[in-house]
This record gives sequence, C-alpha cells and structure tokens, in this order.
Amino acid sequence: MATKIRRALFIGLGGTGMTTLLHTKKIIYDNYGEIPPMLAFISIDTDNTVYNKWLDARDGTHICLDTAEQLRISVNNPMDVYDVGKKRGRFGWIAPGNENSLTTLSNGAGQIRSNGRFAITEGENNVRIQLQAKRDQITDARQIDNSKYELLDSDIDVHVVFSLAGGTGGGTFINLAYLVKELFPKCKVSGYAVMGGVFRSMLNGSAVSSVLNNSYGAIIDLDYLMSLTPASKEVKIEWLDKTTKTNQRPFNAIYLIDNKNKNDDTYTQVDQISGMISLALITSIGQLGDAKNSVADNVEKNIAAGLMDIEGKRAWVSGLGVSEIIYDGRRLSEIYSNKARYTLISKMKNGGCDDPTNIANSWIDENKIRENLGKDDVIDYFSSSMPSIPFTDIDEPENPKEECDNYINNLAQEKSVVLDQKLEDLKKKIKSSLQNLIKKQINRECGVYLCENIFKTLLRQFTLCDGEMKVEIDKLRDNQLPLMKSALETSQRELEDFMGKIMTTKKTKRKRIQAVLDDATAVATCMREIKRRDMARAFYSWVTTEVNDCIAKIDNIQNNLRAVIDKSYDEITGIRQGIGNNSLFQHNLAISMVDDVICEDSDIVFNDFVRTMANRGGIWAFATMTSDEVARCIWDYTSTLPKTQKYYTQTIDDVLKKLSNEELDHVCKVVINKAQPLLKTNNRGHRADSEPDDGYYIGVADKATSILNKGDFFKKRVPEAGTNVNVVSIGLNDRIIIYHQFGVIPAFAVSALDTFQSAYENWEKQVPGKSHWDYDLYKRFKEEHFDIMPRDSVAEEEILQMWVQAILFEFVTKDEEGKFYIVSEALGGKTIEQFKVRIGDSRIEAYRYFAENISVTKGEINDRINAMINKDRALRNRLVEKAKEEVDNGVYHLPGHLSLSTIDFSKKGNPSLYPEEYELLNKEYEFIKSV
Repeated sequence: MATKIRRALFIGLGGTGMTTLLHTKKIIYDNYGEIPPMLAFISIDTDNTVYNKWLDARDGTHICLDTAEQLRISVNNPMDVYDVGKKRGRFGWIAPGNENSLTTLSNGAGQIRSNGRFAITEGENNVRIQLQAKRDQITDARQIDNSKYELLDSDIDVHVVFSLAGGTGGGTFINLAYLVKELFPKCKVSGYAVMGGVFRSMLNGSAVSSVLNNSYGAIIDLDYLMSLTPASKEVKIEWLDKTTKTNQRPFNAIYLIDNKNKNDDTYTQVDQISGMISLALITSIGQLGDAKNSVADNVEKNIAAGLMDIEGKRAWVSGLGVSEIIYDGRRLSEIYSNKARYTLISKMKNGGCDDPTNIANSWIDENKIRENLGKDDVIDYFSSSMPSIPFTDIDEPENPKEECDNYINNLAQEKSVVLDQKLEDLKKKIKSSLQNLIKKQINRECGVYLCENIFKTLLRQFTLCDGEMKVEIDKLRDNQLPLMKSALETSQRELEDFMGKIMTTKKTKRKRIQAVLDDATAVATCMREIKRRDMARAFYSWVTTEVNDCIAKIDNIQNNLRAVIDKSYDEITGIRQGIGNNSLFQHNLAISMVDDVICEDSDIVFNDFVRTMANRGGIWAFATMTSDEVARCIWDYTSTLPKTQKYYTQTIDDVLKKLSNEELDHVCKVVINKAQPLLKTNNRGHRADSEPDDGYYIGVADKATSILNKGDFFKKRVPEAGTNVNVVSIGLNDRIIIYHQFGVIPAFAVSALDTFQSAYENWEKQVPGKSHWDYDLYKRFKEEHFDIMPRDSVAEEEILQMWVQAILFEFVTKDEEGKFYIVSEALGGKTIEQFKVRIGDSRIEAYRYFAENISVTKGEINDRINAMINKDRALRNRLVEKAKEEVDNGVYHLPGHLSLSTIDFSKKGNPSLYPEEYELLNKEYEFIKSV
C-alpha cells in the first residue's frame, strides 16, 4: 500500500532553522528509509561558512543538509551596496543607528534584525531561484508514477522555522513569508518562531538583552502584520529594486515557541527545542497532519473572523507541543545480536566438549609420528637400523680401510635423495592430516579451545620427541660412534699386521677379517641410527613450525574474538546510551526492556553458524581476517536468530499490550506532560469571549486496534477537561505521536513578554526602532498608537462624555476646510503646532479616532480640564449652559468656534442620507441636555 504524504517545503532560517531542518530530515529518513521526492529543504543563513553538521540515521547513514539545500545570503562589501541604494532612496527601513552594524554583515547578521533583512533584500534573486527550483522539484510530474507514495492533495505546505531572537531568522522571516506567498499562491505558510527564552539560558552579557529585545520587537511586528485585513492600509515591503504593497497576513498560522510549558518544565538548549519542532514538522506531512490540518484551517478562519480576539486585539498566536512514545525494536535486536555474538564466541572459546590431549595424542599415533613412549615411528619410517646390504668379505685384507670406508659411507647408507623424498612425502601427508584435524575440530563447539590446546599438546609432544632424538644422536655421535670407529681402526690394524706375517692360518685370517667386518657393520649401523634420527629431527623441526604457525593463527583467532567481544560490549554500551539519549520529547519503551535482553546458550545452534561459514572457509578463516570481518561474519548469523527478528519486528502495540494498566497509565501521563505546548499564557485580567481551541491529535498504527484508543484510554488521562482528542491511523509500527495544539490567542497573552519587555524598552531608548523589522513601519506604529497590549476598556457613555468635554473645552476643533483636530501631546502633537493632531475629515471619522485612542488621551484631557477649572471654577458650567442653549435653538454653536455640526439637519432635510452623523449628533444633544 502506498504511503500517503503531503507535498511540503521546509525552510530553516539562521542557526535555529538549520538545526531543526537537520533533525527533521533525519527523522523523515528514519521513517521512510529515504527522503520522499515530494519533500524539499532550504536552509538560509547569513553566515558564509558551510553548515557541515550531520546526524546518524538508524541504519548508520550520515544525514546532512547537502549543498543544494543550503543558501548563503552573506553580503560582501555591504556598505557599498548600502551607499548606492541610499542614493536611490532605498533602505529607509533601516533604523537610524543600525547602519553601522552593516559593516559586520559579511560575517553574519550578528543579532541585528536589520542586517538579516538587508541580506535577504540584496539576495532576493537567489532566494527566488531556490524557491522556484524547490517548487519544481516537489511538483515534478514524474512523481505520479511513484508507487511508494500517494499524495494527500496537490497543494504545497510551506513550513518556516526561525528564531525571533537573532539577526538572520528575526530579520528575514517576514520577507521570506511574503516572498513564498508570491511564488506559491495556493500554499499554506506556517511559521515556527522560537522566542528568546531558551537563548537567555544559553547566553551571557549583552547578548542576553539583544535576544530578548529582538523577540519583543519581532512579536510587535507580527502582531501588526497578523492583524491586517483586506480593508487595512497596505504595508510597503521594499526590496533592492522594487517596492511591493500588501494587506495580507504573512503566515496562515504561526506558532510561538518558548522554553517553558505551563508546568514550568524548562528546556535550556536550543537543540532540545529544535528536536520538538522537528517532531511537529513530521506530523504535518502524513495522515496525522491531514487530520490536524482541518483544525488548522479552522484556526485560520478564526484569525480572520476575530472569534478569539480580546478587546480589539487580534488573536493569531498558536502554541504547540509534541511528544512520542517510541519502541526502538531495532536497537534491542542489535543488543541481542551483540549478546548472541558473545554467547557464540564463548561456545568457541570454552572447553568442556572433549579432552584436547587425547585428541592430539590419538592424532600422533594415527599418523605414526611418535618417537617417545617406546615408539620409533618416524625413524623407522625413514629406514631400518641395519644396512640393507651386509658386509660379508674384504677383497684386500692387506688394506681393509678403503673397502670399509666405501661400505660404511656408501653401501650401508640410504641415499640422500631417497630420504629427502620420504621427508617430503611425510610432510605432505602430515600437512593434509593436520588440515583435516583443524577442519574437524575448529568447526565445532569448543573448537577454538580444542584447537589451541591440541596444538599446544602437539607442540609439547613434538618437542619431547625431538628432544629424545637429540639425546640419542648425541649419545650415538659423541659416545658410541667414536668407540666403534676406534675398535674398527684397531681391528683393521690387526688384520693388516696379521697379513704381513709370513706364517698365517686360514682360520685365524678369517677371524681377523670377520672382526673387521663386524666392526665396520657396527660403525655403519651407528651412522644409520644417527641419520634416521637426523631425518626425524628434520621432520619435527618442520612439523613444529607448522604447529607454531597454527598456534599463531589460533592466537589471531583468539585476538579477533576478543576484539569482537570488546566491540560487542562497546556497541551494547553505545546502544544503551543511544536509547537513553532520546529527545526530551520522546518516551522510549525500549529503555525499560534493555536489561531483559538475554541470549541463552540454547538460543545458539552452533552447526547452523558453521553452515553459514562454509563458503568463507570455516572458522579457521578467522585467522586471516580482520576483527571487523570476523565481527561481520558472526553478525550475519546472530542477526538472523529468531529472537533477533522478534525484537526487530515487534510493534509498539505489541509492547504496550504487555504493560499493566498502571504501567500504561504512567506512560500516557509522561507523554501528555511532554506534549504540553511550550507557550505559557496570561490574559492579564482581560476577558475573552471565546476560549482558544485546544486539541490532541494521536497518531497510532491502527486506531481500530490501538490499546490507547480502546475505551478512550488516552482521552481519559488528558488533564484538560473537555479537550478534543482525535486518534488517527498513521501506519507507523514503531511510534505513537502525540501532537497538542492550542490557539489562537492575542500576542499580549503570551507570558514570556514580561521577560522581554524591559530589555526592549532599554534598547529602544538608545536607538528607537532598532528592534524592529522596518523603521518606516515602526513610525507607522507610533503614528497609529499601535500597542501590543489592549487599550484600557472605556464604556461608550464615558467616551461620549469625554468627546463632548473635549469639544466644550476646545481640545477637539474643526478648521475652515472641515478637518478635525485634537490637541494632544500623547498622540504625538508637536509643540510648534500647538500639539494639534489631525483626527479625521468628518465628525464621525474624528469620533471613531477619538474613541480608538481614548485610553491614550483620557488622562491627558482630564488633566488639561482640571487645570483650566482650577483657574476658573465657573468655566465648566458656562460652557455647558451655552451648549444647552445652542441645542435648544437647534444650532449647536460653541463660544469662539465655528459650528462643529457638519450638517444642519433642520435645513438639509433627510437624515437617512447621513445616518452615522445624525446618530452621533443626536447622542451629543441628548447627553448635553441630561447634564
């Protein structure tokens, strides 16, 4: 069945964004075994260095952001670019005082938001090209034929991850969002904005203030832009060579992410936050994302409709939290496979099967190569002790030495070539037999132990045999042979002397010849004994070398096996640590199962392992392998064991079903807590008409069979009463995803603003607008008295009272052209203009402006009125009486003023032509008459 998936582009801005993308790519690879072709990544940074970090996927693959996924927008010679643009009327959006910061832009944005915007402005074309390339990649028509994946729909979701605290993310995210909306008209753009809290935990000194004031300034920018409507005055976005205008919101949805949840669990490293966002991004591309996207659509509608606004402040902020229950069966199977390697090696290395001494001695006797314990196998193999040709007579008794020497050295001795051939034949035979012995013994349980001790026994026996030969040779050569030669010399002289006599007898002559023959035969026999022992020693020297070579190979095998054991221990330790070092937002069931992974001796069928080694030369081949090669050979067997496969194929549902209700309850409570959104809220005493939507979206393999769905098991453990809990089948057997989303709320309800505000105010006193994305927009905030906080709630009756008083005391006036003004320093009135601020071209327009800004002017108007009354106690009464008189006369003039009535209804007739003006004047009349 094809995997259902959404088209998505993930964009990371700055260091936080890039780190999150790397985690996201790794998780996607782990889940799908590849990066599906309808997903793409772009990381954008002002730092000119290559982002070369990587993470290991489950299968060991290095996951990194490749060069096609990295876009550098660093600016060389930024001041030159600035100077040229300035002459053309550009870069008015850079706050005065921030220009000098551009000098460091070639090395990165340096926590200056305007630097980040300058970089993306100058690099707009490159960003456009990259976005278009990724769009084409994601929508490539060839994906239609990809049977592995099924598109959930044809639209593209764009997810932008950034920090509000730095220069790159905080300075580029608004430009980037509007650029994406231009290039991907039908897409949904979701923003994931990390606030300054986590950086406050990581940084020291002035850098802390910078990340806080950047966060506050960026949230103000977002509050204004996310409050735009089609009726709003357009916002200008100035690029390098053009200016665009928009009254669209930059994001369809945006999530503000702090480093604390409502339980005050605090995360102090940005990598932890990046890991959580990565989990959220993963949920967006599959069927779980399809389920929660319907809610996201509703949230977007709620933003537009203002259903969750509070006292005029637009609700647009969403919060999210994600956690996972995971079962890392692959890692448990690897632990088992490593333990099985150890068990298998123990079977090879340990004794207890047979007596290696008996095997060695039996092999020696079977091959008839023993020269101890009364055996003469080897010397007898080479020759008999007696010469094969007897010495029976001497032809020249007068000179017997020459004949004796010829017999002793030639006739009575075996030919060297014959003896050498016998030695070679024996070597060949024993070498073959030795290989058979090795093959037979090494490929069995205890085989390494047996072979090691067999060879050591053989070496001892051969050493004894060779030693015995040496002793016998020394005795023969040094003791017996000299005596025999001396006796021969004596008998030869006696024979020569005898033959030199005149008178001899045949009997005596024969006796003397026989004595020489016997002595010569004795010498020849002794020399034969020495020779065949020399040959035996030559054999033992060779076979000892062979055995020593085998012992060396056994040592290599032992060393390799010890290395494999060490490797297995190291891998087990590493796996245990890896299982324990999950994201703080994951709960790995494998952690509690690690110590229960045991390989019993009975799990290993040794002959099965031997069969796997048949084509590799058997276990003896370990002698010439590296330890890694040996490890792989053994792994190829242990990784196929039934228990290895059981750990690997067991699903998370299988594991959860084995838990008791108490254990399962604990697991649910843990992950619910981990999934608490990283966004604390505080309405600051303001009442909301509608509560934010709050929902859990639980992704299980199959909701029809999931234990968490049975009897609403999970839902009953959610602490927030009435919270929506949706269980969705996502087809992943190794994890359950808990996605918790709430929203929307106004920005002022974000608790973290309390931490950011003082840093922001301190920065803004030094360089006004420094913390903002656009200085022109910042000035517009001031002109419109835009505030992130709701204005004080003032009742309509009180507004009308303040309005009439402002008219009576001449704080609201109208010029000859019909333009309305208010005297107010609080609203930005200049001293040279007597603090007059234009508030409208009609009475109703002026009233609305007055009402919208009543919280700003109320105190100021009251102070001015009180100051005037203190000088003239009767002033208020006179003004009221005069107004009543005018109301009674239907003229409604005020002393010293032009008429503030824009329409004389008594003369113009039909009030339905001007219903709002008519209604306002009527309220003023009624109020004046009631005073």
